[in-house]
Amino acid sequence: MIVKSDTKRRTIYKFLSNIEFENPLSVTLTEKKYFEGLNKRKIWNDKIRSSQNTKHFLNRINQKVFKNSFRRYGKCLKSFVVMEKSKYQEQPHIHLILEKPTRFHDHEFKNIINECWCKTNFGNHHTDIQQIYSNGWLDYLLKDRSKTDLLSDIDWENTYLGVSK
Repeated sequence: MIVKSDTKRRTIYKFLSNIEFENPLSVTLTEKKYFEGLNKRKIWNDKIRSSQNTKHFLNRINQKVFKNSFRRYGKCLKSFVVMEKSKYQEQPHIHLILEKPTRFHDHEFKNIINECWCKTNFGNHHTDIQQIYSNGWLDYLLKDRSKTDLLSDIDWENTYLGVSK
């Protein structure tokens, strides 16, 4: 059975609208197209490497926020991750909804995000981090523009919505 893109989008939108994020942030993280590995060999970014890089970022930030509870008890920040590539610039980037713990001030948590992102292999210096006040960001995340396929561009591997594993 083939499911139309619009039906997928509505279903995902409805599902995500029922997930409660406390202090949600809209985060855009730009990625490098490649980084130089051993012997100055270029390691090019692709979907698999992008997902691995995002996992590395989320591991770093969860370790910073939850300390040993992240490794020992699996405590994680809620996240919803979408991978994109600009059509004209071919610039890979990640959009996500990320929960901000209440014990951190906005500027402090933004610094943690930037610090953790820059320590990844594909982490580029340009980030955009803002408070979410409406479902407008969710509309933006699920847009058709700059996606090959909505379901495959959502990084399900790195999405954590607080449901037991």
